[in-house]
Amino acid sequence: MSHYRFSIAWSRLLPDGTKTSLNPAGVRYYNNLINELVANGITPMVTLYHWDLPQALQEFGGFENDTIVDYFNDYARICFENFGDRVSKRSGKFSCLVTIYVVSPYSLNLTLYINLMSVFL
Repeated sequence: MSHYRFSIAWSRLLPDGTKTSLNPAGVRYYNNLINELVANGITPMVTLYHWDLPQALQEFGGFENDTIVDYFNDYARICFENFGDRVSKRSGKFSCLVTIYVVSPYSLNLTLYINLMSVFL
C-alpha cells in the first residue's frame, strides 16, 4: 500500500464545532495516525469534511447558516497547523468533497471538489 485516504472528523477535533473546544486527544489521535503512516512509507491522503458536522453547528442551521464558513475556516486552519507538515502541500492531499442538495421540483445535486491547498496556503 502506498497511500491511505482517511477523513479528519470535525467533531473529534472540535466537539462543539468551535476552535475554543479543541480536543487534545483528537489532535493526538491524528498525529499518531499520520506519523505511523509516514514512518511506514505510506502517503496520507486527507479529507477534511465527510458528513460529520458537529451537532452544535447543525442545531444552529448547519450549512444553511452563513456563519458556517467561519467555523469551517477555523477547522481547516487547525488541521493545517497540526498536520500540514506531514501531508504533502505540493500534491494537494488535503481535500474536501461537498455535495449540495437543493430540494425543489427540479432537484439539483451539485458536487464540488475543492483543493484546499490552493485556498488556504
